[in-house]
Amino acid sequence: MNIRFSEPKGVVVFHSGYGHTKRVAEAIAEGAKAIRTVAASIAPLITRAC
Repeated sequence: MNIRFSEPKGVVVFHSGYGHTKRVAEAIAEGAKAIRTVAASIAPLITRAC
């Protein structure tokens, strides 16, 4: 039996009004990417006004 595992993937979801939180999300994703087997990205949370 040959079992294959895919690389772990992560997404950092954020909301940033002025860009500060986006920079934190980018830093978190870069830290995760520092682990050779991890794929990470960021995604803005899109909100709509009610």
